[in-house]
Amino acid sequence: RGGGQHVWTWYLVTVACLWNAGFFVANRIWWKKKTNPTDPATSFLDRSVSEIENQIWLLKNILWWYLLPPGIAFLCVYLQRMIQESGAVESAEQLWAIRWDFAFSYLVIVLVFGILYYINQRYVRTELEPRKTELLELRENLIGEEF
Repeated sequence: RGGGQHVWTWYLVTVACLWNAGFFVANRIWWKKKTNPTDPATSFLDRSVSEIENQIWLLKNILWWYLLPPGIAFLCVYLQRMIQESGAVESAEQLWAIRWDFAFSYLVIVLVFGILYYINQRYVRTELEPRKTELLELRENLIGEEF
């Protein structure tokens, strides 16, 4: 456990966290749209639908932009730790204990990220897509009333 050894893989975790923050902020800036109070009601509905579509896109792609970067970084941290500890083993039993520790860490990461992915996909199906449909129907009703 190399007291005082510098673990370079933690830089990967930092980069992954910065990537997540940067991606999210850039997405929010990109999708932020100004509205004018004198705009017709349909323009507000269009903006709301656009925001929901963006949220759906973010959550459907959460694996690629949010979960995978830190997941890979954490796995690299555990892999480096396993390699470092493997160099100081005195028996095959210790080596297998280290390997099982890595496998367990890997399994926990995959399980937690899988649960997070499932929760987000369920939210898209049960909340966002029905809300989008509702807003589109409301928009169609407003357009129908204008003519």
